[in-house]
Amino acid sequence: MPTMPETVTHQHLLRAMDALMDHAEAVEVALARQIRPLVDRDLAIVFCDLTTVRIHGEGDMGEDLRAFGLNKENRPASAPEEMCHV
Repeated sequence: MPTMPETVTHQHLLRAMDALMDHAEAVEVALARQIRPLVDRDLAIVFCDLTTVRIHGEGDMGEDLRAFGLNKENRPASAPEEMCHV
């Protein structure tokens, strides 16, 4: 494709994620409509993977990327897991 870069960078992925976040609910609804007929089960509750990478360690390593902070939702790491209802 002429408008596609030859390599995909971290910045490209971040921009794609930002674009998807603007339409997250519509994407989730569309995916659910496509997947639901394929599954012959009660989907009253669907558990979503809310994986966040967490690194624990003690000590300082030069040019270490680890830093203390909140998770992506700006909540403490000990917040309870969420459930997504279909």
